[in-house]
Amino acid sequence: MRSFAFYIVCLILLANSYVVSQNTVSNIHGINIHGEEFDLYEQLSNGKSVLLDFWWVECSNCVTWAPWLERIHRETNYNKEELFVMGLNVVKGETNDNKGIREFKKQLDITYPDAGWENNTVQGENKFYQYWFSSIRPITQSSGFVQCALIIPNLEDVSKSEVVWSGHGDLGKDGFLNYLAITDAMFLNGSRTIWKSTLTGLDDVTSKDDFSLYPNPAIDVLNVHFDGPIIQAEISIYSASGRLIHKEILANTSDMQLSTDHYAPGLYLMSVNSDEQIHKRMFVVNSR
Repeated sequence: MRSFAFYIVCLILLANSYVVSQNTVSNIHGINIHGEEFDLYEQLSNGKSVLLDFWWVECSNCVTWAPWLERIHRETNYNKEELFVMGLNVVKGETNDNKGIREFKKQLDITYPDAGWENNTVQGENKFYQYWFSSIRPITQSSGFVQCALIIPNLEDVSKSEVVWSGHGDLGKDGFLNYLAITDAMFLNGSRTIWKSTLTGLDDVTSKDDFSLYPNPAIDVLNVHFDGPIIQAEISIYSASGRLIHKEILANTSDMQLSTDHYAPGLYLMSVNSDEQIHKRMFVVNSR
């Protein structure tokens, strides 16, 4: 009887240690590369969503992720509005010390805050790797390396704040689709400021002399106008998660209409492949 009770207690403790059926995150506290303290729950309690980037200097995918994370960071007015971007270096070593991190960020012109293993160890181990392994990985239930996690605050109980989006490391090879996924997740979960910033920057994806979309946002129909006649082009539509949802071939035209009445509200990417050139535009579908 005693051994059975002990077994039950162990099961309860184990269940409380790795709860994967929920998306709530535990807190993480540390010191960034400039010696300033940061606290996840503090940011969330201030009403900010938090985008955590788990990375290390030698990570090739990190090079492709970083510029897009920087763009999101800058679009939210340097973290003064609704989003706090934080890099957490998960590898311990000379190239990943504070000096190595600063050199990496300077090389790529990255300005969002970051923290490494210096001043952030527990019993000699990197606390950020431990946090990723014990708190983030069980939530995402991924067998690979989940590099980014977007956390939306619960202002009634900050400990119930949830991960609403996560990105796998190898997805960094197409950072733009991750950018769409992050901004779309923020919009769907109530963070509007970055959404407005994204709308303002829709034309920044490509040059302004190829094609235009209207009305944008769309509801039932999206019109596409090309500034010159298209002999032949392949049109592809991607959801914010990167899934191809529509493809068609255009020939000998400068205008087309796309029915969007069956699209879920959110952010989409249109890619036009013509004359060995690829042009991209973002568009929004609103609910009726």
